[in-house]
Amino acid sequence: MKASVTMKATLIMAILIVVVVGAVYLLVYGINRDPAQQQVSGGAIPSEETARAYVEDRKLLATVDKTQAIHPGGPSFMMITGKDASGQEKVVWLAGKPGEIKEYGSVLTKDGKPRDQILAELAKKGIPESELDFLYISPYDYTSGKIAWFAQEKGTRDHMLWYDFQTGEQFWEAYGNARAVEREKGK
Repeated sequence: MKASVTMKATLIMAILIVVVVGAVYLLVYGINRDPAQQQVSGGAIPSEETARAYVEDRKLLATVDKTQAIHPGGPSFMMITGKDASGQEKVVWLAGKPGEIKEYGSVLTKDGKPRDQILAELAKKGIPESELDFLYISPYDYTSGKIAWFAQEKGTRDHMLWYDFQTGEQFWEAYGNARAVEREKGK
């Protein structure tokens, strides 16, 4: 009888642990959320309209050609591309809630390696442009000030590569799905 009570108590505790872990998982990751939409802690990004107004009000860009929410392997930014007052193509990155927006960098595209050169580097690794989900210029993180070309390969591996914007040299490579890499090595 005592063993039966202990068994019931153990079963109840196990069920409670599973329920709590499941609830925490759902709170953190949600259900059927696109990973590209997930924000890192503190990673709120302004809406396209708010970002456009921010760069125009502060004269960071004279004209805005494109706005795009980007998630380069961790941090999230609103990327705004356009022309500065002298007509040069410029990219600006913002993050933060309305009223707390912060600029995380800006570059003139002419000051870095061109897209074609990065595509050539990726091709040397056996990654043609047709196999890329993303290739864009982005801050590497929230704090370093480093600007990079970010590339993400299509498929289930979440293969990501970062190239220095100014030199074009690869400085980081990561896989969002390490198990896919392990399976690939085992072939």
